[in-house]
Formats: sequence, structure tokens, C-alpha cells
Amino acid sequence: MTLTSTEAAEALGITTSGLRTLVQKGRITPIRPGAHLGLGRPELTFHAKDVYDLQVQRRTKAEVAWQEALWAAVDQVVVAGHTL
Repeated sequence: MTLTSTEAAEALGITTSGLRTLVQKGRITPIRPGAHLGLGRPELTFHAKDVYDLQVQRRTKAEVAWQEALWAAVDQVVVAGHTL
């Protein structure tokens, strides 16, 4: 699955300009590397997994703690033999 630069930026909670900055810094690579250097600001596309991986890398400590607590609660329910 692929995402446009607009979709990828929205998923990351940033602007398309911010996404281009991440591309320039090498934090994420578009499907066609080098396209961001072209004239007229072409629409970039990204693999959805790359966007997801960057989302995970950009999580705050509070988000990590919340997700860990959530999964710990899910594990307790599953171990106790309950279904969700």
C-alpha cells in the first residue's frame, strides 16, 4: 500500500512541508528517491510501512507508556481467559 505525501503527512501529524524536511534529513525515503529535488514540488509517494515505522519512532514517552499500559491490560484479560 502506498500513501501520497498529503496522506503521509496527515498520518504523522505534520505538514507536507514538514514531511519534505524529514525526507531531506533522511528520516523517510519516498518511493522515487530524488523526486523531492525536482522542480514544481511533485507529489511524493511512500510505502505505508515506512510511514508507520516513522510514526513509531516519533512517539513520545507518554504515548509509549500509554500503549504499554493498554497492552498490559489486554494481556491480563487474555490470560484470565476472557475474550475482548
